[in-house]
Amino acid sequence: MEAVQAALQRLASRMDRQPEEIARGILRIANNSMINALNLASINRGHDPREFTLVAFGGGGGMHAAVLGAELGVKAVVIPRGASVFSAWGMMMSDLRRDYFVTRLIETNIAAGLDALCSEVACEASAQFATEGITEISTRALAKCRFQNQEHAVEVALAGGPVTEASLATLTADFHTAYEREYTYRLDAPVEIVGLHMVATAEIGKLAFEPQPVTGATLDVTRKGQRPVDFAQQGTPFGRHLRRHPAGTRHDLPRARHHRRPRHHHRHPSRPARGDRRLRQHPHHPGAAMSRHDSFTLDVIQ
Repeated sequence: MEAVQAALQRLASRMDRQPEEIARGILRIANNSMINALNLASINRGHDPREFTLVAFGGGGGMHAAVLGAELGVKAVVIPRGASVFSAWGMMMSDLRRDYFVTRLIETNIAAGLDALCSEVACEASAQFATEGITEISTRALAKCRFQNQEHAVEVALAGGPVTEASLATLTADFHTAYEREYTYRLDAPVEIVGLHMVATAEIGKLAFEPQPVTGATLDVTRKGQRPVDFAQQGTPFGRHLRRHPAGTRHDLPRARHHRRPRHHHRHPSRPARGDRRLRQHPHHPGAAMSRHDSFTLDVIQ
């Protein structure tokens, strides 16, 4: 922490600010970047984040999750007990996967040519997995299709089994649907296959879950001490420094009470202010003033 504090102090001196203000600014920049990424994965794809629950992961996920959830207006924020090792846990629970890409324009005997290409790549995948002692794999093939003489191609899943004229007709129909979904239009033009993407996977051993006993422990069991916690807009009260909670632990913690700040809008007298509607829909919006008076119960679940 000494190195962090020294770096903040140097920057604060140059900007004529306090180190705490610099730290808050760094967090705001990080949160804004994450908000942009979450918007790309939700709003830009037609999903309303208010209909979802935000799950935090990573060692610092819990530090950002509440602010991100408030900004997005999500229903709830969940910080799993093992959030700090989620990435490692995901790797341990995933199958071994390799992706193979081949660029090849198939112009004649398309069904037979595509079937031969699938067999060729599947054999290559099996041989590569065999060098690691893995003999059983599963494959999934996607053809790269485009309108004739066009630049942009989309990947379309192939049905399992040999490629026949019937499955090729299905592939063409699926391409038209996928292309229109991606580019909003379709052309009355021939379709050509320009490549193959094959996904080969092998199942590997997974970690087994073990149920944790529900202890019904109280806060006093987990308390280690307390230290100041900076909540930016909400001040710097002393937060409780806790050990890892056993499953089923119940905590009565302070809750922030939200009050609307006065907002001035020029609007029709019969219509509520847009800002007022937003605060009603999103009670945790950063524009709301907060005070710590109420309490709530936090259940540590498994």
